[in-house]
Amino acid sequence: MRGGKLVGWVACLVLLGGVGPWGAPPAGAWQLPPASDGGVDTLTPERSVEQLRDAVQTRRSPAARQLRLALEAGSRQPAEVLRVATLLQADPLFLPYGLQLEAASSRTVARELLAGGKRVEALEAATKSLALYQRAAESCPSPVAARKLPEELGRTEAVAGEAHHGQQQWAEAQRLYESAFAHFATAELLRSFLPETLGRYAESCARQAKPSVSPTCVEWLRRFVQLEARGSPKTLAIVKHVPLESLGPFPPAEPSTSAAPAVAPDTRAFAEAMALYQARKFGAAAAAFQSLPEKYPTSAHVLRARYWRGRALVRSKKLKESREVFKALVEDAPLTWYGLLAAGDAGEDLQARISPTKPKVAARDAALDPCEQQRVERAEHFLAEGMAPLAAEELQGLATREPARLGSPFLLYVALLHSEAGDDPSAFQTVSELLRRKHPDALTPFALRLLFPPRHLELVQKYAAEHGLEPALVLSVMKQESSFRTNAESGQGALGLMQLLPGTAEGLEKGASRQLLQVEPNIRVGTKYLRYLLDYFCGNRALALASYNAGMGRVNGWKRQGLLGTDLIDFIESIPVRETRDYVSQIIRNHYWYSSRVIDTKARPLDHFWSSGKKAKTGRCAPKAPKAPASKQSSKR
Repeated sequence: MRGGKLVGWVACLVLLGGVGPWGAPPAGAWQLPPASDGGVDTLTPERSVEQLRDAVQTRRSPAARQLRLALEAGSRQPAEVLRVATLLQADPLFLPYGLQLEAASSRTVARELLAGGKRVEALEAATKSLALYQRAAESCPSPVAARKLPEELGRTEAVAGEAHHGQQQWAEAQRLYESAFAHFATAELLRSFLPETLGRYAESCARQAKPSVSPTCVEWLRRFVQLEARGSPKTLAIVKHVPLESLGPFPPAEPSTSAAPAVAPDTRAFAEAMALYQARKFGAAAAAFQSLPEKYPTSAHVLRARYWRGRALVRSKKLKESREVFKALVEDAPLTWYGLLAAGDAGEDLQARISPTKPKVAARDAALDPCEQQRVERAEHFLAEGMAPLAAEELQGLATREPARLGSPFLLYVALLHSEAGDDPSAFQTVSELLRRKHPDALTPFALRLLFPPRHLELVQKYAAEHGLEPALVLSVMKQESSFRTNAESGQGALGLMQLLPGTAEGLEKGASRQLLQVEPNIRVGTKYLRYLLDYFCGNRALALASYNAGMGRVNGWKRQGLLGTDLIDFIESIPVRETRDYVSQIIRNHYWYSSRVIDTKARPLDHFWSSGKKAKTGRCAPKAPKAPASKQSSKR
């Protein structure tokens, strides 16, 4: 599924309104130590999580405040935009935002001048915009801004190209248009150019034909024609100036082939080992499971193979060896589904591994380069001003680019900032790096709350109670479906926190399909759908969860094929779709930690997810299905 879209620095481009004076930092504001001789902030000592969380809230910045007020005002008056852009540029930390803001404003002015026929003045404004964007690219912008800047440059070059075209300066127009096209890396972005732009480019090419259109023009025009239907407005705008036949023959579309995907060798190896286990050849199975991590150390089946090796050793009566396998698995992966199973088989108390110690974190790290230092500091200022989306953008990728170079106390601080900014996926990834290091502070109540955040808890409790669900189950589904991104959207159109297809939502509640990117409607309808699936499968939570992911039709098909298994673990391992197998197991893992550590104090046994008996597997307990094809919810995948 696709991730949600942060509002981003582009929100700045639709500014700006009346804002107050700069003002001074509040009294007692927490300040970083002065820069060292090398220009890098002197590292702060490790401090408690509470101290640094509180300190971030004092990181008030006049520039960040101006940006916030300007965003809230939303005026587009050029004088106000320029005034705020100038103020931002006066602060080196917020220079990129000021440059981008002024550049966008200059491009808007250029377009307005072009519309008024003032081509010379428009070219001056566009040229100024290009220079500002170039400076912004060199001034440590946020990662999101850095990715957007080529596109912004391209759009500005297109405006400059239009100004040259209007003055019949064909060569310069062609050059700028081609430079603009080159900044758009994907076909989707290239499709954003308007027919008028492509027509002007084609005319610029045709006016210089000696005796024919240049090879570069032919290459670009062919590409645009291939992106569109032959009779489309864009193609017609091109052929008005350059005949289609002059672009050469176009190859016929290649027929699509639907070859069955090859089975990966590690997947085949696991299947062969499991076949030995099911044939009761436990010694051979244990050896086969053991060899998989050795041959394929990065395989997604590594933990799975280690767990089933332990099970095979148990069946081989090698109890001491099996216990060592299970204990090692718990040691290496205590917060995973297979770590949870291994703890049960080894008699290990997972809760005892959670240290009550309050972790120490560090706000800076010696390995940060100067740009990264600025990004952390800007994120702190944005959080203090209540601008969480911009803070999240500044922190993107900070902990994932060569994470080994960064110290664990700083990584824990970055995870805290990610969480405060509402970017839970990045917080999960950062804490996972600490778990990989076996850092002790990764197994604390603080880290668990970062991994299993109780987002929107009041609404979750409200609608869970209304539909007879456990809040821990609803939170577990939300974490797995969207990682708590309220505007998450899958490639198949599933939306929001609980990733519902509009058709499914509409069948459950009329008009709900238009509200799925809102928090409360999504939770309300998602809990209703989860309740329906639970009723359909007679309270069997594992089957309901599998249906939430893969669809009721698929799960019923597995039932008819005899793949349901006899218990929870058997069922999960027999699920033929890896995504659904991981989905169900990880939600049960989520539920264990939510219910035992975050919002409750009592973990449920595994049988809580598996109702025994024939009736529980038939799907005959639910009322009449909703009008919309809820059984096709799986199409979101």
